[in-house]
Amino acid sequence: MKRLPARLRYTLAILRCMGASYQTDPIRLDGGEPKSFLMISAAIGMREGSYPLTPDAKLDDGLFDLLLVGALRRRDILRYFPRMIRGDIPTSDPRICTDRKSKIVLRSARPIPLHLDGEDPWKNSKPFLDSSEFCLELEVIPRAIVMELCAV
Repeated sequence: MKRLPARLRYTLAILRCMGASYQTDPIRLDGGEPKSFLMISAAIGMREGSYPLTPDAKLDDGLFDLLLVGALRRRDILRYFPRMIRGDIPTSDPRICTDRKSKIVLRSARPIPLHLDGEDPWKNSKPFLDSSEFCLELEVIPRAIVMELCAV
């Protein structure tokens, strides 16, 4: 797919990941109640995969701009997708919200699929497969980004 434009590549990857049996596993965000998410985007920049998902993000404010998308039905994804491409995040839907934080902690019974600027951090290994809980901590540190994985 490398010959395709970035936006089309990213769109096809999203659809491919959803597949025929789209479902989400509950994730606890910052110790809250388990909730199903389609996507959690923790951004310091305005774009993800060429989409302006966090248009108000600032590189130097020390905060992640979060886009939290709950478990949407496929028809809602198709309805919202054109708006999201333009950076018009439909936050009137209670399953979609934004937030700003310097640190977030995600916990799940299984490893959470993720990417770091399009790269798979598990490419050569699959950590924590024997762990009873998966934990991902993200924190903005001035002039650096540190990501820690912790088994609980």
